[in-house]
Parts: sequence; C-alpha cells; structure tokens
Amino acid sequence: MTKREGSMRLCVLLVDDDVVDRMAIVRALGKADPAIEVHEATSANAALEKLRRGLFDCVISDLDMPGRDGAWLLAAIRQEEIDVPFVVLTGQGDEQTAVALMKAGAADYLVKGADAGSRLGHIVRHVVRVSRAEREARLAHERLALSLSATGLGIWDWDPRTNELRCDARCKELFGLPAEAPLGFEQARAAIHPDDLAPWIATFTAALEPGAGGGRYELEHRLVGLVDGQERWVRVSGRVVFQEGKAVRVVGALLDVTARRREVELARRRLEFEQQLMGIVSHDLRNPIAAMVTGAVILRRALPEGSPLTKTAARVASSGERATRLIRDLLDFTQARTGTGIPVARRESDIHATCKQVVDEIVLAHAGRQIVHHAEGEGQGIWDPDRISQVVDNLTRNAVTYSPPGSVVTIWSRDLGERVRVEVHNEGTPIPAEVLPTLFEPYKRGDHKHDPDRSIGLGLFIVKEIVSAHGGEVTVRSTACEGTTFVVDLPKG
Repeated sequence: MTKREGSMRLCVLLVDDDVVDRMAIVRALGKADPAIEVHEATSANAALEKLRRGLFDCVISDLDMPGRDGAWLLAAIRQEEIDVPFVVLTGQGDEQTAVALMKAGAADYLVKGADAGSRLGHIVRHVVRVSRAEREARLAHERLALSLSATGLGIWDWDPRTNELRCDARCKELFGLPAEAPLGFEQARAAIHPDDLAPWIATFTAALEPGAGGGRYELEHRLVGLVDGQERWVRVSGRVVFQEGKAVRVVGALLDVTARRREVELARRRLEFEQQLMGIVSHDLRNPIAAMVTGAVILRRALPEGSPLTKTAARVASSGERATRLIRDLLDFTQARTGTGIPVARRESDIHATCKQVVDEIVLAHAGRQIVHHAEGEGQGIWDPDRISQVVDNLTRNAVTYSPPGSVVTIWSRDLGERVRVEVHNEGTPIPAEVLPTLFEPYKRGDHKHDPDRSIGLGLFIVKEIVSAHGGEVTVRSTACEGTTFVVDLPKG
C-alpha cells in the first residue's frame, strides 16, 4: 500500500445486529486506520436503504443476523447493481460457506476474533483498491468497445502454437458469420479470395519470421463470407509477438474497405471512359477541321479583292484554328490524366524569339488590341519551343480575353541567370481570391460566359503541366490596383 493510499479517506458501512460487536469493530478500525469513516446499520434492510441513498467505499457485514442475513444483503446488492466491495464477518470459520460467499460476489471473508479488528483495516484498503482497479478496467474495456464499434474494426488474436483463433463479433461479421458461430484459423484462411491467397500467404509468412518488418504486416484483400457468401474487401493489420525467436502470438484488426474500393474502381472506370472518349473525339475531329481551315485559307486567297465572302472565309479559318486549339488541349489533358504526362521534346531555343512569334500571331488575330513584348538579357535555353509557345499563347490569349478592350497586354521575357522568366500582364477585373487556389485545376474558367473565344477550362491546367514537365513553376498574382500577372519560371538546362 502506498502512503497516499493509506491516507485516503474511506467511507465504510458496518452492518451487524450486535451492538457490542459493532462497537468493538469501530474501535479497532479507528485505531488501525483513522482515515476510515464508519457508518452503522443494525439490519440488512436498513443497510440496503443506506446503500440506495448514499455512496460507500466498502460494506462490512455480519453473516448471521436475525431475519435477512448477510448473504441476503449481498444478493440484494448485486441484484440492484450497487457497485461496492462486500466483506463478510462471521463467528464461525466454515470453508464451504466462505467459498459460496466468494462465488456470490463477496470481496473477502473474515472470522471474528481477537485480531479481526486490526486485520480488517488492511482488508478494507485491499478490497477497495482491487474494486477500483476492476472498475477502471471495466470502464477502459467499455471505452475500447465503443471506440472499436465506432471505427468498425474487428479484433482477432491467434496463437501459432495451438492454432487457436479468437475473434470478436465484428470480426466474425466480416467473415460472414453470426456472432455466436465458432471461427478457426483454417476457416479464416479458407475465406480469403483465391486470387488474394498467394500474396496473403507471402505477407503473413514473412511477418512470422523474426526481424522481418518488425513482426508487423498490413495487407488489403477480399474475403468471401463463410455463410452469407458476400465478397468484402478488408484491410488487415497485425503484430507478431516473439519469445526466444519464435512467434507465440499474433494480434490484429480487420477493417471493411469495400465501399472505398468500389468508389476507387468506379472513379477509375469513369476516368478511363472520359479519357478514351476525349482521345477518340479529338483524333477524329483533327483531320476534318484541318481540312476546313486549309480550304478557308485557299478560298480567301482565291477570292477577288473586296469580295463579301472574304470576311466569311476569314471567320471560318479563325473558328477552325480555335477548334484546333481545343482539340490540342483535349489531347494534352488526356495524356496528363493517364499518368504518362504531356510529352516535351527539348532542344536549344530562344525564349525571346518564342514570345515574339506568339505576340505577332495574336496581334494579327486581334488587330484592334495593343499587345507589347519586352525582352531583357540572353534568352537561350533548352526547352521544347512548341510547348513553351503553347504556354505563352494560352496566357496571352487569356490576357486579351479578360482585359478591357482599350487596355494594353504586356509580355516580358527576362534572363535571370540560371533560369528565365516570362510574365504576362493585363489590366481589368482581378481574379476572385476564392478562385486562385484552384485556378490551375481542369475545367476552371473565368466569368466571360458570352465570349466567343471562351475555352472549356483546360488551358491553365495544361500550362501548369507543360511548365512542370520542364522543371519550372507557374504562379499568379491578381489585385484591383495592379491587375493580373501570370509568372512562368523555367530553368535553362
């Protein structure tokens, strides 16, 4: 007993019909342990009423009392689920009676005698300490059970020496069994899906070897219900306990991940379908649109000067070029989403020349707009000039689309030593702050819903993919005072 436990005050209910015995016990307890406060009851009925009204740390009861005795009181306390340790006092040492009382729930048994009072203090302290420890253990077990129930985990425990497997109700449920059904190790193994059995054996066997992964293992596999036949995906995790280099116990948990697996598979199929659809449509549209653009250009050149069809041919060519850009974006998006990434073919090129070429082309398409390019320093580097041109083209066209008609769109290409920087700036309404974090995600678009050049929202996503493929970074800043600026940083090598 610790010093703190010895000084802790306890409230004890003493039940005895003999006033002399009660006085003797009270004096002995007070002398042996002054921190024990004794309340008295002269009968089992009176004691039960006191227990119903108040909290006591322990009950000390005489066994032999007129009418309802100590055994009746013990049974009544247990029936009413009053959680208090019960110590029995009797004038005769009867081993059979003691065993029966202990089985009925008594915490201890003491024969009245000359030294009973001095011993009783130690007994009270002991049974109270044990009772509180058991109560804490029960509460901990209840909390654990609630936690496991909330998480849906099934717990299992296997002894490799005896092949005994112990499982809780949730674990049996995942094996397709009712809670009361037995489940052996061989049964559990037979429930593993045939296609998943080999990896399970390899992982489980490796974990049973000392030093292999620290005796831990994790695996996801399918179970086929032993009774219900239902297929479930589970995540199994376990830890092996070793003694003298041998596995003596394996404990673990099962978690049903069927819903997550189905969602992942559904998302994979949906993505695969979208990618196939976009790829097929893009490839099938590219050739006829190219023919349309070529025909419109030839027609425009063949028409006599001043023909009213010249403007129509120019519109057809412009629309065809925009459709070509959309198809290119769809193809790039498909490649980016399949995991192969957008292909780049690096070679020596000049960032200034690339930017100037893009600006010249866009100026021709937007004759009424002022688009200015400034070049600073050396512009040589190793990039894919076609892909970098695609980046600058996309950012510049966006700047033209989202800026006021009379404003200036400015492009800078700068030498920064080991890297180059391209900045595209436009005036006008800033990008909303809540849009900025997702601006480079696919299918994100601006607010120009009626703009004829409005894209499908893949441009900035593809810009980021191309820049990332070159080991670079693209960022944006946008305020009402300074306008919107997209910044592309590219390493030269």
